[in-house]
Amino acid sequence: MPVVPVSVNLSPIDFQVADIFQEVDNIRQKHKTPAYFLNIEILESTLTSVPQQLHRDITKFHAAGYQIWIDDFGSGYSSLNNLKDFNFDLLKVGMTNLLSDPMIEPISQGIKLLSVPLALIERRDGKIKYCFINQAHHNSLEKFSLSMADWERFINEDEYSRKLLLQLMTDSKTSNQRISSHLDDQIYLEVKYLASYQTRDMFVVSTKNFNNYLDKTSKK
Repeated sequence: MPVVPVSVNLSPIDFQVADIFQEVDNIRQKHKTPAYFLNIEILESTLTSVPQQLHRDITKFHAAGYQIWIDDFGSGYSSLNNLKDFNFDLLKVGMTNLLSDPMIEPISQGIKLLSVPLALIERRDGKIKYCFINQAHHNSLEKFSLSMADWERFINEDEYSRKLLLQLMTDSKTSNQRISSHLDDQIYLEVKYLASYQTRDMFVVSTKNFNNYLDKTSKK
């Protein structure tokens, strides 16, 4: 099975009470894990609470081959000015929650909405790339013996589905709003623009009555 990196979150107090680099690196070496399989995520509050320790340990982590990410930037009171003094590999900005329906205001959500199939989809060079699907999406695909890769291939090969999804993505990015469309009287798509990097755009997509969509797909 493919091995992908995992993230380790560190708080300001981790930098204050110990040599956190040495603590993490000792565990990594004990289990013979390459440094590039661990991403070190720093809480935003660490930038202002322990700047000296943070500078020191970022240098050590980078020298040992780790990536350093700042987690959920913008959720607190840090400004972009705080970033110029640190060397981060990636800036994470919290924008959506895939444990619930991102199309609905949190105050109105119930636990039943966890069953909505959700996907993180990237648009790149006119093609659609599925980066993540939640458990409800996975369960629906599994009923039809489909993988995420199978579904991605179908979306890109089916001209109608691909054009519709690309148009919804364009409309959502242009308006910075969630955009919806009916495939028929039962199947309902919602697309919400999240972020861009160079020529790549990221969206979250929810599909209501997804099993009906899969049923139609299997008949095709």
